[in-house]
Amino acid sequence: MMRSLRVLIAEDDSLTALNLKEQLQAMGHDVVSVVATGREAVDTASVQKLDLITMDISMPDMDGLTAARLIHDTDLVAIIMITGNSDPTAISEAAESGVMSYLVKPIGEKDLLASIEVAMQRFNEMQSIRNELKTVKETLETRKVVERAKGILMKRQRLSEQEAFTKMQKESQKKNKKLIDVAQAIIEAEPFL
Repeated sequence: MMRSLRVLIAEDDSLTALNLKEQLQAMGHDVVSVVATGREAVDTASVQKLDLITMDISMPDMDGLTAARLIHDTDLVAIIMITGNSDPTAISEAAESGVMSYLVKPIGEKDLLASIEVAMQRFNEMQSIRNELKTVKETLETRKVVERAKGILMKRQRLSEQEAFTKMQKESQKKNKKLIDVAQAIIEAEPFL
């Protein structure tokens, strides 16, 4: 059983919006808001904590693809694009916009359920990749700062690379600080040494 999701419905057709809302609520999801334009979807996504957005591709004010791009650039949320046709170009554009799944109207409950499962799976995979990338970037940044600080100690105190690193490790443990903080302090103090 899937956990309850906080959902935004962006759909300009009131009958489709109502049908989606009823299906989502019957599945145990919390429909936070129903909006009729792409601009309202972007605005709502920026202030609400959402897990999922179902978005019509054709809406007044701003189309669903543009809205999905804008939301994807600022917020991490799974998006299911909904359309009245299965145009291959639109499907391709939807994927490029950060859309996790694609549904063609009319939307049956089984199709919606499957689409939600696919969207959430893809979203979780993307989150995992982003977290790994963030960790790798942080590790690289730490390594750069530590290497620079080691170089300063080696030059100023005539230490070997291992001695400089050991000195920084000991200082880190003694002051109960992260190694990067000790390294940053050495770099900042260098002009005064």
